[in-house]
Amino acid sequence: MQNALSPHGDTRERLLEFFHHWYVPNNMTFVVVGDIAPDQALTQIREAFSGSRPDLELQHPRGVEPEPERALARVVPSEFQQTLLGIAYKITGFEDADTPYLDLLSGVLGGGDTSRLYRSVKDRQQLVHSIGSSSYTPRDAGLFMIDAALEPAKLGASVNAIAQEVHRLRDLGASEAELERARINLLASKIHERETMEGQANNLGYYEAIGGGIEHEHAYLEAVRRATTGDLLRVARKYLMPERARVVAVLEKGAEAPTDAALLQALNDGSGTGRTQLAGNEIHPGIWQYQLPNGLRVIVKPVRSIPLVSLHLAMRGGQLAESTDRQGLSTFLAEMLERGTTQRSAAQFAAEVEDIAGSLSGFAGRNSFGLQAQFLKESLDTGLELMADVILRPALDAGEIEKVREEHLAAIKRREDSLSSKALELLQKGLYDAHPYAFLTLGTEASVAAIDRDALRGYLDAYAHPSNAVLSVVGDVEPESVVEALGAHLGEWSGPPAIEFPSHTVPLLHRVQELSLAKQRSQVHVMLGFPGLRVDDPDVPALHVLTQVLSGQGGRLFLELRDRQSLAYQVQASSLEGLDPGMFMVYIASALEKEQQARDGVRSELVKLLDGGVSEEELVRARSYLVGSYSVSLQRLGTQASLLSLDELYGLGARRSVDYPQRIAAVTKADVERVARRVIDLKIPITAMVK
Repeated sequence: MQNALSPHGDTRERLLEFFHHWYVPNNMTFVVVGDIAPDQALTQIREAFSGSRPDLELQHPRGVEPEPERALARVVPSEFQQTLLGIAYKITGFEDADTPYLDLLSGVLGGGDTSRLYRSVKDRQQLVHSIGSSSYTPRDAGLFMIDAALEPAKLGASVNAIAQEVHRLRDLGASEAELERARINLLASKIHERETMEGQANNLGYYEAIGGGIEHEHAYLEAVRRATTGDLLRVARKYLMPERARVVAVLEKGAEAPTDAALLQALNDGSGTGRTQLAGNEIHPGIWQYQLPNGLRVIVKPVRSIPLVSLHLAMRGGQLAESTDRQGLSTFLAEMLERGTTQRSAAQFAAEVEDIAGSLSGFAGRNSFGLQAQFLKESLDTGLELMADVILRPALDAGEIEKVREEHLAAIKRREDSLSSKALELLQKGLYDAHPYAFLTLGTEASVAAIDRDALRGYLDAYAHPSNAVLSVVGDVEPESVVEALGAHLGEWSGPPAIEFPSHTVPLLHRVQELSLAKQRSQVHVMLGFPGLRVDDPDVPALHVLTQVLSGQGGRLFLELRDRQSLAYQVQASSLEGLDPGMFMVYIASALEKEQQARDGVRSELVKLLDGGVSEEELVRARSYLVGSYSVSLQRLGTQASLLSLDELYGLGARRSVDYPQRIAAVTKADVERVARRVIDLKIPITAMVK
């Protein structure tokens, strides 16, 4: 008999030659499924094949496919009317233990409308008409394949975007939610296969012929059920390496063809092998600083004690960017940022964040606004996609605006019942007059009623730019990898290189002022306020120690005015610094009949401090408390991320928060007494009182 693969002879002869060589009983598996009597069916099969003879010399000579050493790309012109793209990676055969994990990995990457490739390459970037992935595992080495239909002009961008998604999956892995979704879909498909007799027969025949026997199906399904995100990460890093990739573009008729080299370059750029890596600067042991091409500063601090990652994106703005008739705008916007994007409704967005057991919300303060988020390490890439969606495509939906407006107006009304809040409003008005620090965080009823989509959009257009932002990442990450992922997700974020901020002047105080408000309560709330310091003032650590000398259950105010004289429900001192001068204040809440005693008591303690200074014991207690409470606060990754981003944003340097304990420990008795004389001027205090 002529060799079955012989090229000689006409077509009919070659077909018959092939048929007689391979279609022999000892090379067949016959499967029957249905309403049959097994003995009768077996008799019929024997009769049908009684004339067939096995080929006792039958062999299956197969060459071994060499391991890929470098990526290859090829553009093939065709007569078709559409352009098709395929990217394949050599993988294993079906009997290999990695097969179930590769099938799940395919589901995560390109299995349906919730997969990464669909959401990113098709839905968000709109580069392809269709896209999907599959894991083909025959008896010998198979292929992990990504297929897409697209316009010829988008070939390079599509290859790059697909390679980026593969790179992120290989680098950061899949989330639990992604794995569970892929697992459910894969197990469901196996159930659907059994719905028809044909499906059952195909499944049994497949396992018996190339899967090592029908009993191996149970082992496969068990592996699927028990698969972990670690299993998927391992096989992604084993098989989806860029050097194993083969890229083929079948070009539609008449289309202009990119070169093979251009397609290969797009693949390498997306895989991270063709790009110049961003250089990081280690600004402190274990803290790295980068700058993306669009100007975004990134601070990364690896903390590998738990598989958790916190992110804090801070932008200059907040109240300092508001006007009198736009009070509360930044707080309103912060709430809107978590209320959906142009691609995800508010409900969809909330559900996707919950699916990965994450948190993502907006924030706004006196000097800044932005986003804060926390995700499990395994869900980080999905979390970055959600975060980028908020930054790049906030919905600012009219319906959600009305919901937030209603909530904020209700909160403004509730604020009327908080006497301490009303006292603080009076104090800020007295200290700052028309300066934005005098504005109300939530705004007024009139300003909130006037907020609309144009106002929110205008605020974002003015201040939400990478050159005005710092993003910190603290958690279980590799600095270069997470910065590369951030670049992929936020690379299209753009804006002007410089932003003009409105300038404000804090008024100078020349005389004692007393502001009061009457409420139907049998209490009095008094705040005594003084102009404070800027965040970059070298006296800030000494002011913090001074504040602690007065505050807390071991502080002067508590011991004298509450414990000894029983004048106060609450008494404390606090300082608040800003990009513009902040404030220092003392607050006391007392019974109405003790109003004058309480006010005199506060003033008396401040006079004692100015005249007699502080004791060494008080200094040690205050410093110890500040350092200890600060260390406790740093247990939370989110606190560390916030400090890193805000310190860098305000021009203090990201490493400043690391040095805080040392700066507090260096404060002397003389420093505290000097800053007390500098800040506490009893000739010009603002007294705000609600009673």
